Amino acid sequence: MDIRSGEVFQKAERLGIVRNRPVVLYTQPRYITINQGTWQSEMGNCLSIAVEQIFRSLDSQTSLKKKGWRNYITWILSLKLHSLVVVDTKINGWSTRVPQNHVSRILIWASDESTINLIIHHLILAQNSDPIREGIDWKKIEKEWEIVKHRAIYDWKKHLEKFNPTTIFTPSPAERDFDELATRICERCGSTIKKYSLFCSNCGFGPES
Repeated sequence: MDIRSGEVFQKAERLGIVRNRPVVLYTQPRYITINQGTWQSEMGNCLSIAVEQIFRSLDSQTSLKKKGWRNYITWILSLKLHSLVVVDTKINGWSTRVPQNHVSRILIWASDESTINLIIHHLILAQNSDPIREGIDWKKIEKEWEIVKHRAIYDWKKHLEKFNPTTIFTPSPAERDFDELATRICERCGSTIKKYSLFCSNCGFGPES
């Protein structure tokens, strides 16, 4: 299945959104969702869910298309943000219900750096603040996507360095409009903190902890 075959991608192509090279990242979803009501269980993972949520909060006309079952692709297009995100996921393992069997390639086309950072920030939150966390099966990613582990980690770290690891993340105006009051629970101490904070303001728990 080719990411360029989807109608959403073709629309983005007509609009010139995919003219430049995309940002490409590799990881595994922290969790997946299963729609038990469908004939073939429809899967979604936290990566595409995170992108869809941020896009829809800023652009009610966001387009989403998902194709495939075992191996599946999700296209999320925002005309307002002039951005396209493709989450291309392959299954390496017997069960589709195990997140560790899902290996995802994320492609991001956006018109400016701030939008790319906004998207990546929400991908980080979807991964519980650590897209290159311990426990990711890099051998599966290397096998399915023909990329070496150190290169995949390097590409993530180039973007992670843009977030100051010693302070709470300062949201952009777009993020403030998106979710000013949203909160989440710190995994270590149970404190309620802002959803877009990379580090807990109480105990300091975060990606490097």
